[in-house]
Amino acid sequence: MSGFYINELLKAKRIYELGPIFQSFMLDYASEAAKISSFPYDHDWVCHQVNRYVISHIYEKLSTAVIADSIHLSASYVSKRFRDVSGQTVTDFISEKKIKEAAYLIDTRQYTLGEISSLLQFSSQSYFTKIFKKYSGMTPEDYRVRSR
Repeated sequence: MSGFYINELLKAKRIYELGPIFQSFMLDYASEAAKISSFPYDHDWVCHQVNRYVISHIYEKLSTAVIADSIHLSASYVSKRFRDVSGQTVTDFISEKKIKEAAYLIDTRQYTLGEISSLLQFSSQSYFTKIFKKYSGMTPEDYRVRSR
């Protein structure tokens, strides 16, 4: 989220262009905060930490091991606990969140699909397309056409 707004701020040429950018940022920030607090498994400390970390680091390369290390637990414990409580793997959760962010970026029409794939740290654009289709039921290209 921050990279998008930094780019928008850098494109602004006049001071009055900053107001709408900051307003949009605050609305998006509030929306992201709501996502963290509305996670249905927040009652569990491990699930809460996974959710918080994924949302806060969505533009980074994420894995169960990275998240587990950040909360000083073993990856196997985090993986088992998250799956037992939420019913899905940490990897699936990460992919789902990244695809939701990708859909948001597609909707803003600021980036190409290749740039979105890169921003969200997918290993390749073809892998991004495969995962996008798995979670949304359509390719990123089809989603972009439908969202216009």
